[in-house]
Amino acid sequence: MIDRLNCVPSFHAVKFLAILILCGACGGPSDGTDSGFVTPSNTGDISSNVSDSIFNSRSGKYIDEDGDGYAYVAGATDDQSGFRGYAGLVPSTSVEAPPSSGQAQMKGVYGAATISEIEMKNGFIVGTMTGRLTSESGAITLTADFAKGTLGGTSDNGKLVVNGKFSGKDLTGSVSLSGVAGELDGLVGGQKAIGAFHGDSSTNIIAGGFLVNAE
Repeated sequence: MIDRLNCVPSFHAVKFLAILILCGACGGPSDGTDSGFVTPSNTGDISSNVSDSIFNSRSGKYIDEDGDGYAYVAGATDDQSGFRGYAGLVPSTSVEAPPSSGQAQMKGVYGAATISEIEMKNGFIVGTMTGRLTSESGAITLTADFAKGTLGGTSDNGKLVVNGKFSGKDLTGSVSLSGVAGELDGLVGGQKAIGAFHGDSSTNIIAGGFLVNAE
């Protein structure tokens, strides 16, 4: 699903358009783009835990029957300061300690929200409200190498690339979603891995997560 952020006929969107048009004329500042990790609620509510009030957004979550999962959101800030993306694991997420040797192929799905085509000039958002807001998901296969402490792979649609490393259960590393780089945080066990990611540039924001199970 795709939205043009300047095409949502809500009061907030109209207010946002008016203010951005005014700021474009007077050269007012903007915080531009930013993203980060947050902790959602156990039910995947993420909006109440972010530092900025976000509207005109796309959000998503995936929580399995064990209570393991992630949530994410991306959108425009309510105070018209720019665009934000946030993601994180739900607090109930847990995995058993991974083995110290061997490999496991893990399959599952990822979900993400992206904002692209953001127009910036000299650190300012220019013109009317810009940005193309998209939700996406897909199947993904990752390989966990327990001896090397790595978790990596690519989604079936080729959009998401995961390059993770783990020590004990703790997963860190990087991702790339449609060419936009992001940071990775999560957990790896012998039978399951859960990750959340975010990233931003001057023209793009990504926020999402994945959950995969060993075959």
